Amino acid sequence: MVGVRIPDLKKFSVFERNESGDIVAVLRPVSSAGIAVLNHPCLDLWIGATVSVQMMDGSPAVDEAESRTARGRELFRGPIAWTWDPAPEHQFRYSARIPGGKIAGDQSDYRVIDYLIVVPDPRSISRAELETLMSRVYAMRDPGAMAAALDAEKGRLAYFVDTTWNLKARPG
Repeated sequence: MVGVRIPDLKKFSVFERNESGDIVAVLRPVSSAGIAVLNHPCLDLWIGATVSVQMMDGSPAVDEAESRTARGRELFRGPIAWTWDPAPEHQFRYSARIPGGKIAGDQSDYRVIDYLIVVPDPRSISRAELETLMSRVYAMRDPGAMAAALDAEKGRLAYFVDTTWNLKARPG
């Protein structure tokens, strides 16, 4: 069974950890009141991620920073697989994995990850149509063009963007 929507869904917050070379992300739906939505149906998400070197003042960042940061060389870009944990005792049920073997090597210390999370309305768009659409949209490099293409699908899907800065490249 697949859900249609999460009432009052405003955004997803994403939290990562390094696990055996992979980046494992936990996705938490958040309401317009800023509160995590704990009880919700499983939605058939489409998730894309872009992993880049975190830059500071034109060089790879060597420390965490809250300002003067930018995206550097792109190390990974593409859709990522996700899972749903149906156990009612678990508060956060969505997780996704960026395979370390698909992330280009780089000796820099910090990464920035941009996520695009798409929630299709299964009554309006099939999974095959969604995959075709996202293949075209995610190939766009301009965030404005991507947003415009997704905005044109209003009523068939909703989308959310989340960015993580200061992710250590290696555990430790």
